[in-house]
Amino acid sequence: ISACLVGSEMCIRDRRDDLVALARALDAGSGAPVAACPPLPNPPLELRPRRVSITEIDTLIADPFAFHARRILKLFPLDPLDQDPTAAMRGTLVHGVLERWIKDGHGTLEQLDRIATEMLDAEARHFPLLAAAWVPRMKLALHWAGSLILHREKEEGWTQMIAEVKGELPLPNGITLSGRIDRVDRNRNGALLVVDYKTGNPPKAARIHAMEANQLALGLAIATAGGLRRDGAALPGGLPAGIEYWRLKGARAEAGKLYRPLDGKAALPVDDHVSAALDKAETLTTDYLLALKPFAPKLRPDWAWADYDHLARVAEWINRPDATRSAATEDAA
Repeated sequence: ISACLVGSEMCIRDRRDDLVALARALDAGSGAPVAACPPLPNPPLELRPRRVSITEIDTLIADPFAFHARRILKLFPLDPLDQDPTAAMRGTLVHGVLERWIKDGHGTLEQLDRIATEMLDAEARHFPLLAAAWVPRMKLALHWAGSLILHREKEEGWTQMIAEVKGELPLPNGITLSGRIDRVDRNRNGALLVVDYKTGNPPKAARIHAMEANQLALGLAIATAGGLRRDGAALPGGLPAGIEYWRLKGARAEAGKLYRPLDGKAALPVDDHVSAALDKAETLTTDYLLALKPFAPKLRPDWAWADYDHLARVAEWINRPDATRSAATEDAA
């Protein structure tokens, strides 16, 4: 009992009344609650990068705040401990299988099947659900992709296929575009086709036509300008032939699906599309990297960009269509 009394006396004697006052002020407030506004970071020009990737152009369209958090603040999401392979990790694995097969000469489908078994089974041995449900589907999808590659070489005259190649292209405003392309094919006439493998859904044609999904068009721009390099050597450019998504579904009824977003009823000439994508990239990089334009969050909240939503306190204002949010986003537009 005496020890408790001594402890109580010490607590009373050492009490921080200033901290108690702060705690009470948090509860009491000094007036009506004030709603949070969207953050509008506006760093000085010397902190803004002069080099952007082809995927980051779409980030500047959808969520400039995410670009600011990643490229200027250098904040990167951490993977949870002991998590199952994510969709991105599985996609990287599938890319790796096709990259190895193409670099090895992609002689036969049997070679592709052997590489797929080796790499996929090795990755999935610690994940029973992945091994049982995902690996068999991806083997079907990879076999479909390999069949299409061999058919194109034999029947359609595509003479060169380069997998997982990097490149860059300077824009007229001095900003450099860089990117990594899943595959670049060249036909006998020297025209170039950019292919992107997708284990999920590719962007809809409407978004691509509206210049809201520009990754492949910008990748094709780098390729046709001769900006790609392999093993330190520059690869020759050429005329643009098109862009394609290969959706690797792995279903028994449909192992894969070829998707040409510039074809169809509202066909769009590929050279016009590439030119429009370059104009879009130059406009966005001039606005955000060469001028003091704030990086507003969630300009396109319908897109699935969420890694930095907690930093932007998105939940506090995203569903509030009031003048505060409108004014903030208009300032950034």
